Formats: sequence, C-alpha cells, structure tokens
Amino acid sequence: MFPGIVVGAVGAIALSRIVLRRKRWERHNRRFCSRGRPFFLRRLSQKLDLDRDQQKEVESVYMQMRNHMGALRVGARELRGALADALAGERFDRARVDEVFAQKRAAFEAARTDMVAGLARVHDILTPLQREQLSELLGRGAGGAGHGDSPPASGPYR
Repeated sequence: MFPGIVVGAVGAIALSRIVLRRKRWERHNRRFCSRGRPFFLRRLSQKLDLDRDQQKEVESVYMQMRNHMGALRVGARELRGALADALAGERFDRARVDEVFAQKRAAFEAARTDMVAGLARVHDILTPLQREQLSELLGRGAGGAGHGDSPPASGPYR
C-alpha cells in the first residue's frame, strides 16, 4: 500500500511540473511571438509607425534574412565537422577543407546578395523620416539606450 502512494505522489508531482512548464512556454510564445510575428518586428513596426504594406514588406525581408542566417549556421556546423575530421586524421585533408570552405563562401555570397537586395527594398518603402528613425535605432545598438559602442561606466565589465 505504501509504495503505491509514493509512486502516485511522484507521478502527480511530475505531471504538475510538465503542466507548469507548458503554461510557461505558452506565456512566452504569447509575449514574443503573438500574431505570428516576432517581437523584433512588432517593436520595429511600432517605433517606425509602419503601415500594413510596409509591415508586410519588412516582415518578408526579415524572414528571408533569418532563413539565410539559419542556412549559414548549418554550414558552420558542417565546417567544424570537416575541420575536426581533417585534424583527427593521419594526414591533413586539405582538399576536403577547401571544398567545405568553397561551399561556405558560395552560400555566404548568395545570402549577401539577397540580403543587400532586401535592405534596398526596405529602404525604398520607408519614408525619409522612417529611414532616419531606423538609422537612429541601429546606431544605438541592441541595448537601445547607447549600449552599442561605449562600455559601461562602472561595474565588473569595465
């Protein structure tokens, strides 16, 4: 009788943790990915006061860039694997490493041309005021209030 109660209690605790974890992820997804758009795009739309057509175009360019960056990340894993294989062998396999670097270079060039074209599309659809606001946002960096270029004045990271 006693082992059955213990097993039931452990199972109930495990189940409650799973449910709580799922609720936490649902809250996270509502906050950062509501309406199918990432937080970055919603904030950018709000800061630049984009209309619907501009939002669709910026979202299209953003998704295209994100896909290219993902493809480059996958290529980086392949490159690390090829380097590891080349260094682990009895002889250095220069041909394999050169081949992987050539593939990586081609993927980067394709991504670069598409990204530049996408940025040109965004530039064309923005008004001069929106371009100036976007320039200010990019100049400040990811931190928002001048965290981009200057180190903190105090603290452990000086």
